[in-house]
Amino acid sequence: MFKNMSVKARLTVLNSIAVLVATGIGLMGLASLELAKESLKTVYEERMKPVAVLDKMASLMLESQTHLGMALSEVELVARENSQTEAVQPPEFTAPPELVLNPEQALKSADAIEQNIATIGGLLRIYMATDLTPEEKILADKYAVSRDRFIEEGLKPAVAALRALDYEEAGTLSHKVRELYAAASPDAAAVVELQFDVAAAEYNAAVERYETVFAMTVGLLVAVAMLLVWIGLAMIRSIGRALGGEPDEINKAASRIAAGDLDFTIPLAANDRSSAMAAMRTMQEKINLLVSDAGMLSQAAVDGRLSTRADATRHQGDFRKVVEGVNATLDSVIVPLNVAANYVDRISKGDIPARISDPYNGDFNTIKNNLNQCIDAVNALVADAAMLADAAVQGQLATRADAGQHQGDFRKIVDGVNHTLDAVIGPLNVAAQYVDDIAHGKIPAKITDNYNGDFNEIKNNLNELIEVLSNRGKDVSTLIESAIQGKLDFRADTSKYVGVHKNAIDGVNSLLDAVIAPLSVAAEYIDRISRGEIPPKITDNYNGDFNTIKQNLNTCITAINALVGDAGVLAEAAREGRVTVRADAGRHQGDFRKIIEGVNETLEMIVNPIVTIKTAAET
Repeated sequence: MFKNMSVKARLTVLNSIAVLVATGIGLMGLASLELAKESLKTVYEERMKPVAVLDKMASLMLESQTHLGMALSEVELVARENSQTEAVQPPEFTAPPELVLNPEQALKSADAIEQNIATIGGLLRIYMATDLTPEEKILADKYAVSRDRFIEEGLKPAVAALRALDYEEAGTLSHKVRELYAAASPDAAAVVELQFDVAAAEYNAAVERYETVFAMTVGLLVAVAMLLVWIGLAMIRSIGRALGGEPDEINKAASRIAAGDLDFTIPLAANDRSSAMAAMRTMQEKINLLVSDAGMLSQAAVDGRLSTRADATRHQGDFRKVVEGVNATLDSVIVPLNVAANYVDRISKGDIPARISDPYNGDFNTIKNNLNQCIDAVNALVADAAMLADAAVQGQLATRADAGQHQGDFRKIVDGVNHTLDAVIGPLNVAAQYVDDIAHGKIPAKITDNYNGDFNEIKNNLNELIEVLSNRGKDVSTLIESAIQGKLDFRADTSKYVGVHKNAIDGVNSLLDAVIAPLSVAAEYIDRISRGEIPPKITDNYNGDFNTIKQNLNTCITAINALVGDAGVLAEAAREGRVTVRADAGRHQGDFRKIIEGVNETLEMIVNPIVTIKTAAET
């Protein structure tokens, strides 16, 4: 059956059968589970829920009896009103008291019972709305009648008696309620019992389905297992004949051959010429022959016998092509190698040959291109060296060779020559740039590059000049900042400088002295005036804006002296009783004038009432 099938096809058939069987068993199990689910749903939805509803109704009916009993347990004694029959009794007759229900408890119980009546009615409607079997419908209708009697003949009249606080009527109805409840209980129990009977029937049906499916599944599994065992044994026999050995042996042999290990024997069964193991032994023999010829050619090349070739007729197929290719490769290698050896020998002796123009293919063309590139690189290096030498002779020290036109160590040679020129010319250019910056008022940073010999001496001299100019700039900035902050007595230290640098700082200090002296005088005068001490006028000579400051201070002194003088005149007149004396405000200006006018007005306000009183007293 499996003789003409591949291993893949055989395994596919076996797996397909196993998958189909597993799928069939799984579908059967799923169908059984679905039926079980439906049975459980029926038991829960159509049986257990109605049982819960019926139980709740019975509980509420019993609870209503409890509420009625609680109302009857709390009573009060009240005086009985005289009726018409009692009116004929003598006046001294007093009717005995009667029992009535406690109003609070009676009304509370009545409300609870009415709530239970409404709930019971709703639950019964829910139950009656479900799908009822004919037998269940008969029992349910019977229970509905007994339930209605319980409510209509028992609970509702009892509620009316509770609301009327009628103890006797409520007690009578309490007995009737118990009787009606006892009458309705068997009907409810019958309905509940029916629910359990139906649920039990559903359970028994589910158990029967389970046992049937279980038996079918076990039988099917046994049959399929036997079929798979038979198919598996048949496949094992057919695959074993095709392989010719264990898969592990085949893998080991293939791995050793793939790793280049051919020195081992592949075992074969008797008359085995078509299995995978037989094919592998044949492959091993052919590869051994190919390796033998390759070793012979390799040894001949090592010995310098480059004309030796392998016999391609000993091989077949692609192995023959390999040997023929190796022979052809050796034939095409010798001529280009001889040309390359000759060119390398001439270049090593300084004899730069012309470029190779003969055509070659593949890697030999690459060798030719590399040799031609080497010739071009050496020629370019020689040309750049000659160009730099000629530029140096002509004084063109900025001329450099383009290192980008060279590669590898040739580029390093050109970079080295360029760097040598930079090492000579670089310091000179730096010195020239620094002198130019200083000449234009730009103080550069100190030179931090390392130089040797005379170049280092130039660097040190420039750095010393930069330091002096930097310190001078800092001192001038400090003087300016101190002046801005009002520190007018600060001066720069000239001992750090020599020559023209010291003269420049001395000049700045002297300039500050010339500016600050008049300002100090002005500050002193303003301070004395602010403390009420009026100094004499300034008589020293000043020039320009300083003279204007002096004149303004003298004008201020004059104005304040006039103000003080008028105040003294007014005070003296007041002491002498000359109350009509006033200061001449026209002699003053600005706020000083306002002060005099204010004093005059103040005196008027004080003196006028006094004069009026005096005049009135005299008349």
